[in-house]
Amino acid sequence: MIYSITRTAAAALAFFALGTGCVSPERKPAVTAISSLADTRSELVAGKTDIDDALVAIGELEARPANLTPPYNRYKDAVAAVGRRARAVSERVQDMRLRSADYRASWSQENAQITDATVRATAEERRERVASRYDSIDRDAQALRAAYDPFITKLRDLQTVLANDLTYPGIQSAKPAFDDIRVTATSLRSKVDAVVANIDESTMRLAPSTKPTN
Repeated sequence: MIYSITRTAAAALAFFALGTGCVSPERKPAVTAISSLADTRSELVAGKTDIDDALVAIGELEARPANLTPPYNRYKDAVAAVGRRARAVSERVQDMRLRSADYRASWSQENAQITDATVRATAEERRERVASRYDSIDRDAQALRAAYDPFITKLRDLQTVLANDLTYPGIQSAKPAFDDIRVTATSLRSKVDAVVANIDESTMRLAPSTKPTN
């Protein structure tokens, strides 16, 4: 599925470049907008791996191994990775928003130059539909950005607890925190999935199709 979507995004980019190896000035906003979607998607998918790594480390700690230090160190590394990824996702989302705004403004300006009123209205209707897709992605992305902060806070709080009491009784007493992190992670991953699905749908709608569609 990921490979299919990647090919779709590549096809869309090639389409807008007209297969010439370069991008005409009037098409550049469209190309950069689609490229930003693809970059954001890649960051989000990688972010799910970081979340999963933190959960795996928690599971290792709960398994009460003979030596708690290695899984604790893996947990620390995972927490740091989630923090870095959250910042990267935030930057990608902001870039996506800016590229989308440029694309929509450029498209609107191009539509304004169409002399035939019927053709112009049709083109503007299409632009509004695409704009609606971008707005939907942005809403999901903002919800995701907001969801990252409490998750990271919970991860770091647990790290502090374990740093001060890395013992079997300490692990046992931290069970409510482990469970809370799992619940929060499930919610966060669902928000990641929502943005990815929205990006995939939008990318496919922007890509050239083998058959003309309405």
